[in-house]
Amino acid sequence: MQLDVTPEALAAASGQVAALTGRLIAANAAHMVANATILPPGSDLASVRTAATLQASGLAHDAMAAMGNFQM
Repeated sequence: MQLDVTPEALAAASGQVAALTGRLIAANAAHMVANATILPPGSDLASVRTAATLQASGLAHDAMAAMGNFQM
């Protein structure tokens, strides 16, 4: 296998990375909206705590995803 490092190949690879980054940013934005709308199914303590835990996990994921988007 040979590595093609011609300017045209590098430009094509750069375009593919940019397209992937755009798709990841869009998917992560949709995920952030979904995380913000997690509501407890009931008013009992277990439901409220479970919803809060899911929201916290979602926020942690959003932070990591934002860092990944920045790195791309």
